[in-house]
Amino acid sequence: MGLLCAILVASIHVRWPHDIPLSPGWFVWQGLSEGFARLAVPYFFVVSGFFLARHFDEKGWWKREIGKRWRSLGVPYVVWSLIALIAIIVLSLILATTSQGPDGQPMPGRQFRDWLAAFRLNRWGIVFGLDLLALPLLVPLWYIRCLFILVVSSPVLLRCMAGFKRSWLVVSFLSLLLSGYLPAGPWEALLVRAFRGLFYFSVGIALQTTRIPALPRGLAVFSGIVGLALMGTKIAAAARGWSLEYGVHCLSLPFLLCFLWSIVPSAKWPDWLTSCSFPFFVMHWLAIRFIEPPVLHFGMVGVCVGIAEWAGSIVLACIATLCIRRQAPKMARVLFGGR
Repeated sequence: MGLLCAILVASIHVRWPHDIPLSPGWFVWQGLSEGFARLAVPYFFVVSGFFLARHFDEKGWWKREIGKRWRSLGVPYVVWSLIALIAIIVLSLILATTSQGPDGQPMPGRQFRDWLAAFRLNRWGIVFGLDLLALPLLVPLWYIRCLFILVVSSPVLLRCMAGFKRSWLVVSFLSLLLSGYLPAGPWEALLVRAFRGLFYFSVGIALQTTRIPALPRGLAVFSGIVGLALMGTKIAAAARGWSLEYGVHCLSLPFLLCFLWSIVPSAKWPDWLTSCSFPFFVMHWLAIRFIEPPVLHFGMVGVCVGIAEWAGSIVLACIATLCIRRQAPKMARVLFGGR
């Protein structure tokens, strides 16, 4: 399930043509990229909260878990931020040598200088994601940053769960819903960039601490039907330009997660494949950036662009993961947090 969700995340970041409403590309974008695929990251948050809550009864659990998460999340976060910085510099230099001015002559260094100008003074905080109001330089790392913040604040969340129970889940869900309607500003950015996983992480804690059994198959199927109906309503709302599109989408994801949590069987996949989920999650964005220029160069259009970038990023990220693990196992342990 983890690898499937990591692959779904890649579909969010590829170039799906969606400028023409009701076109094939628009339906793929609304139904997959901005629809079904959006349950992948909530799933990761639920699982993370679920497994963290297993240790709440152990003595000294918080300090021990922070140490574990620093090795598995913090170190890869810093290293991949540096890799993203180097990759963007390389890409900027390539663009600088291939760009042309109004007279058709090369303009070496222009894009590179423009890029450096964006990171002067406090903007350098973006490189390592120190600015919580902005996305990290390597965009998927926002999840790792958010998860680490939630793990650090887990004692507070545990108290909230114990004291307010269902009320806390309602409040955290409303904060998620509110983030889609707040005007752009510090509060909206903080909810979206730093605490977007709060509700689903809390759900994971609730599932573990309350020992809620799996849903009966009939109820799980009903939950899936409701989730799909809401997803269809969301697509219809987007087609008509209604403002309730985001709210309906937020409501659909918990129903779909309940369905998947109860229905999807735990298949025994090869370890070399399932262990690619985290590496793929952090590498696919860079893979897409390198695949995109040749895809566009060969004149691919429409949905074919998205399919090529999606498939290419999956293959390239998995090959890179296996090569790094085979050729540099010590480096792989650092890059992938021991996974």
